[in-house]
Amino acid sequence: MAQLTPSVTNPTISDVYDKIQSGRLNLQPDFQRRFVWTLKHQEEFIGTILEGYPFPEIYVCTGEYNFENMMTSQKVIDGQQRLTTIRNYISGCPECNFKKLKPFKLLSEMEKKAFMSYQLVMRDIGDVDDAVVKEIFRRINLTKFKLEDIEVHNAVYDGQFIQVAKRVLENLDGDLLKVFHESELTRMADLYFILQVMSTIENEGYYNLDRELENNISQYNDEYYNSSYMFSLIMEVFSILKDLNLDDDSIWFRKSNFFTLVVELAFYLKSHGSLNGIDIKDKLIQFESNILSNKGKVDNDFGKYYSAMYSGTNSRKARVDRGEFFRKYILE
Repeated sequence: MAQLTPSVTNPTISDVYDKIQSGRLNLQPDFQRRFVWTLKHQEEFIGTILEGYPFPEIYVCTGEYNFENMMTSQKVIDGQQRLTTIRNYISGCPECNFKKLKPFKLLSEMEKKAFMSYQLVMRDIGDVDDAVVKEIFRRINLTKFKLEDIEVHNAVYDGQFIQVAKRVLENLDGDLLKVFHESELTRMADLYFILQVMSTIENEGYYNLDRELENNISQYNDEYYNSSYMFSLIMEVFSILKDLNLDDDSIWFRKSNFFTLVVELAFYLKSHGSLNGIDIKDKLIQFESNILSNKGKVDNDFGKYYSAMYSGTNSRKARVDRGEFFRKYILE
């Protein structure tokens, strides 16, 4: 590939905000992760600008051409979280309820002027292929800071397998908030979880660590014939779980148990078509009681499940053990 010759400019926040609002700067192209910064992240970043400190450069490239208006848009390669935070702060987004910083509208005229005239460093790599853009994104984040593997997958692969998982999350409407902490959601733990569920179902059984995950993401990136069925199956499982209305402090909202719960219900529905009248809720509550009352014991199934519960979601042996006990006491 020929050497890139990016241009470097120093637009003000005012310039960039105008481009965002007019649609000439796309903050979230397909390869980017969604906006996930916590309130603390956002407040610290806005504080950096208000105090006049620099922050790392923003990478952009050429977006769409509009030949009617003879205008060209740009899309962000790296810097989405920062630019989204700036936009939200200026726009007065209700979620920007900072503890230490005043809202933008309450800044003095001098403070507003200083904020809007703050100069960014923007590196424009020009009109390049999507493959080059994704490779640049990957390399930036390998050298700047380590993204979790799932975030790199999300950047490099944007095909059908990952899109099914994203559709699931879009339709769950916060159903996983009981399972993951906010800090985990910022690192796409929910997307990783759904992809692990999908890979386990495709694999027709449990595997160790992430062994099959990347294979499935890569293999089904261009074509995933099972996409409609997989989406429907997982959504049916979550519909069942929602109707159960389990207590928020139930052990079934612990990640390892929740993984077993979702996967085993999916396997059962896949082979039987329905739950066939099984009273899942009462069985889950009784099983939970038996597990907790046998903590530390290894001479019975419930104590063994308790031990497997603390092995996390990545150990194949723990996954297999939890699955076997789950089927025995819940589904058989």
